[in-house]
Amino acid sequence: MFKTTSNFLLFLFCLLTANLFSQEYLYDGEVRTYDGKVLKGKILAENWQENPKSIGFTAEGGSAKTLSLGQFESFSVTRPDGRQEKYRSRMVAYDESSQELARLDNQQQPLLKTDSLLLLVLVESELSLMLFTDTRGREHFYLEKKGVAPEYLLYREYLIDGRAGTKRVANKAYLYTLDQHFQDCPAMTGNSTDYNQKDLTNSVKDYLTCSGKNTTFEYKKMKKELRFWLYTGVNANFASITSTENNEPNEFTPGDLGTSVKPLFGIALARKFNKTKRPTYLHTELMLRQFEYDWTYSEIITGGAQLIFDGNLKSLCIDISPVVKHSLSNGSIQPYIVAGPTISLMGFDFDMTKRTVTSTGEWEDDITFYPGLRGSQFGLTGGMGLRYKRLTGELRYRWGTGFTDSTSKTSSDQSVMFVLGFCL
Repeated sequence: MFKTTSNFLLFLFCLLTANLFSQEYLYDGEVRTYDGKVLKGKILAENWQENPKSIGFTAEGGSAKTLSLGQFESFSVTRPDGRQEKYRSRMVAYDESSQELARLDNQQQPLLKTDSLLLLVLVESELSLMLFTDTRGREHFYLEKKGVAPEYLLYREYLIDGRAGTKRVANKAYLYTLDQHFQDCPAMTGNSTDYNQKDLTNSVKDYLTCSGKNTTFEYKKMKKELRFWLYTGVNANFASITSTENNEPNEFTPGDLGTSVKPLFGIALARKFNKTKRPTYLHTELMLRQFEYDWTYSEIITGGAQLIFDGNLKSLCIDISPVVKHSLSNGSIQPYIVAGPTISLMGFDFDMTKRTVTSTGEWEDDITFYPGLRGSQFGLTGGMGLRYKRLTGELRYRWGTGFTDSTSKTSSDQSVMFVLGFCL
C-alpha cells in the first residue's frame, strides 16, 4: 500500500511541477514609449513594487527582450484575476532617511536621493497620484500633471528637544503641495489629509470630482494576498517506539529504530502579513512523509534457548503545520527563518515475528503480530531557507512525540528535512 501511494504521489507531483516550469509567467500588457507609441504583448511577471531596473517584454509577433527604465515611459498589465496595474518610469527624488523611531534625528529637511524608479499609479487623470515603496517599506507619494514632472509629497518625522524632553514631530510639506494643486477647488484647500495610500487616494479623487475632471484609472488592491505552494523534498527520519510500562514476558518494544530516508510531498496556503521589503508570511502546510524500518533483536532465555524478534515498521504521516516565515533581507535571493508547531496524524503497518529457538536449533513457536498502530504526535519545526522569485529551498528540523495507540506505547521521532517549494 505504501509503495503504491508513494509512486502515485511522486507521479502526480512531477506532473504538476513539470507543467509549472513549462509555462512562463507572462501577463497581457502594453508598453508606452516616450514618442507615444503603444506596444501590445506579454510582460514577464515580477514584483514591480520592488522597483526592478528593467522589465521583460514580448511584443505581439516579436521575440522576448529586456527594456530598461530609460527605454519606456510607462506600462500596464492585466493580472489573472482581472485587476489592472499601471507603472510609470520616472527620474524622481525621495527622502532616503529612516523613519523608525530609534533612527530619527533632529533634521527637519529630507535627505534626498534621486533615482530612476517605477511608480505605481494609484489614480490616473489630468492630475495623477503615484506611489514608490523603498527598501525599508516606507511609502513615498507623487503628484503629476500631464506634461509636467512629478512633484514629491514630502512627509518627514524628526525629533526636537523641549522642556518636557524629546518630542517627535513631522514636516508635513505635502499638505502645502496638495493645496497648490487644489487651488481651483477652494473646498479642498486647507485639508489635513493623512499621509497614507487610502487617504491620499480619496483626497485626489475628491478633488477631481470637485473640479469636474474624469478619473481614467484607479488602482485596486487584491483583497487577500494568498499564495498556493507545492512542496517536495527528502525526509531523514529518526524514530523510536518505547513502552511506558514494563513489557510482559516474551514481549518486545523496539526502542530506537535508527534513520530512514524517504521523499516527502506537501501543499500550503500562504498569506502575507506586512507590506515591507522583508515580509512575514503564515504558511498553513499539509505535508505527507513516510518512513520504514527493519530490525532483528535476539536474547538468550532459560535453558539456552534463543528468543528472536524480526520486525518491519512502515508509517505514513500527515503533518499539519501553521508556520511563520520571516524574510531577513530584501535582495533578489532572500534568506528567511521558519518556525511553528506541528500536529502529525500517523498510521503504522507493523508486523513482528517472534521465534523461540531451542539449544538444538528447533523452533518451538512462530508467531506473527500485527498491532495496527494508529495515533498522533505534537511537536515543533524550525529552520532556514532561501527564496528566489517563486522558488524556495529550506532545511528544517522537526521533533514530535505522542501516543501510538490507546495502551502503553509511545512514539517519538526527529526529522531533518530538505524541502523545495514552488509558488503557483
